[in-house]
Amino acid sequence: MELGVSLGEMLEARDRRVSRQNELICGYNRPLICFTMNIAGEIKHNGTIDAAFFVGCREIEKRVDVLYTECSIEKTGCTAYFVCEGEAAEIKKSMVTLEDAQSVGRLYDIDVLDRSEGKLSRSIPRRCLICGNEAGICARSRAHTVAELFERANALCRENICGVLSGMAEEALLREVKATPKPGLVDRRNNGSHDDMDIGMFEKSAETLRPYFHDIVKTTFENAELAPKALMELLQEVGKRAEQAMLDITGGVNTHKGAIYTIGLLLAGCALAIDRSEKSEKILQYAGQLASTVSVQGLKADGAQRSNGQIIYDQMGIRGVRGEAESGFPHVAMTAKWLYEYKSQGMSENDSRVISLVRIMSSLDDTNLIKRGGKEGLDFAKREAERILSYSPEKAVRELYVLDDSFISMNLSPGGCADILAAGMLYNDVQCLFAE
Repeated sequence: MELGVSLGEMLEARDRRVSRQNELICGYNRPLICFTMNIAGEIKHNGTIDAAFFVGCREIEKRVDVLYTECSIEKTGCTAYFVCEGEAAEIKKSMVTLEDAQSVGRLYDIDVLDRSEGKLSRSIPRRCLICGNEAGICARSRAHTVAELFERANALCRENICGVLSGMAEEALLREVKATPKPGLVDRRNNGSHDDMDIGMFEKSAETLRPYFHDIVKTTFENAELAPKALMELLQEVGKRAEQAMLDITGGVNTHKGAIYTIGLLLAGCALAIDRSEKSEKILQYAGQLASTVSVQGLKADGAQRSNGQIIYDQMGIRGVRGEAESGFPHVAMTAKWLYEYKSQGMSENDSRVISLVRIMSSLDDTNLIKRGGKEGLDFAKREAERILSYSPEKAVRELYVLDDSFISMNLSPGGCADILAAGMLYNDVQCLFAE
């Protein structure tokens, strides 16, 4: 629920902010960045504004040497403090560049303070959110209503989030394909069990899909009030366009059809959670609700070309990725947890990914494996995964090279597991857009 704030509450918040600024400057004797969002009206924070604020925090941290960070989300708005190394004047230049670099930067209010120089000022006036004229002139003349300014601010935040999430999705696909060794899959070692694709094709495919991932998030934001079935129908249209673009760039080769479905649902779930000011744990629930509107049982349209997954469901009752989606992506949640735990244990990024893939293989009913090797192929993959998981991480990675050769000789490829791995990485990445 969005809660309005009074003038008195805003003044009290400003006084607390000034007090904390003084404490940090005196305590560290270093330049201080105080970052807030410039939002007109009584509503100072919601899920969309907060997510854009967290993106801004990430951008600040990329540009300065941070010694200490502190962040708070309150009714009166979002505030972050960054104690920095360096010269205050240079830090201010960098922050002005950030504010001016993209549209959402017009909402960033990044103050740079120094014990000797006080608060540093901009040399270039801020621009109006709506007309682009000098913001101070528009404010004094009340050229735009508070409602217009607030709606424009929300739109800028959404636009920013669309770009960030689509970039995260592309990056997750790239990290998945580069993880090595992956049994039977394209990676930096070889093309796995695929003679029609290589890592370069996967990279081009991921790049091609980025604008469609953007459209999935945008479509979700614009239609978040719809019932899940109606929203899913709109998202399916975007998915069809994405699939055709993938086939066009790869010459008809299916590099990411499963990922379009899995990653697309995850992005939509994330957009819904942000729009509704929910916690990140709602992402998978919303994704599952969307998936459930088109259950595998209902995919029996007369004359329609049936997918591999649909045929396997009819013959064996195995639901594959659709069942995983309808259940709220339990393997995505587990994969995200495994990746985090392995990283915390000091394992390299690459090894944490390939070992997580093995854990997915040990329990997921991957219809790609059934298509290529029947039920026997799926059972073989699960047994081998369990065997490898009994080893130390170092030995497990060595054994994966041997298993890769075995999978290639048997023409096995756990493509569904690879999609879950990419989705698990993305699910971890999007956590930064939500308050803890």
